[in-house]
Amino acid sequence: YSTVSNLSYMLIAVALMTGSALNAALMHMMFHALAKIVLFCCAGAVFYVTGREYIYQLHGCGRRMPITFTCFTFTALGLIGVPPLGNFTSKWLICTSAMEVGSFWAYFAAMSLMFSTLLTALYLLSVIIPAWFPTDEKIVRDGRLPHDPHALMTAPMILIAALYAVLSLYSSGIGEMLQSFIKAV
Repeated sequence: YSTVSNLSYMLIAVALMTGSALNAALMHMMFHALAKIVLFCCAGAVFYVTGREYIYQLHGCGRRMPITFTCFTFTALGLIGVPPLGNFTSKWLICTSAMEVGSFWAYFAAMSLMFSTLLTALYLLSVIIPAWFPTDEKIVRDGRLPHDPHALMTAPMILIAALYAVLSLYSSGIGEMLQSFIKAV
């Protein structure tokens, strides 16, 4: 449902039919894709190491798998829209574009995006908090406690999370680049 929700942000922006909104939609697509890639890499690493696939089974994994869960936490916070990360910038631009349009439906779309962001925070924090602050650490697999997987699994998530961080820092430059692309089209 997360991707459907984020696709709706992009569709809202496109439906606003302004250059700044299209810019925001493209920026959101890029940041959402990068964040989701990292989150899926992390989920795969957790399943590979622990054999667990349900959230309630992941208590304490943050402490046992610090690389994996640092990448997960960082990009999840980005997906929520915590400033100054990229998804915050793109969501902000979508909302400001809606405010510029000024119609009832544009305001409604902006409010829907804000409410959806709250729901995103709730479901992602329901993974992050127990992973780092467990109430139960019964996550043994085959008599072993979980650990970060080998470098072939952690390297991609680290590199893509780092790319997400760097691009987040330069989101205004990316916005300008996308704006020039939009004007050319």
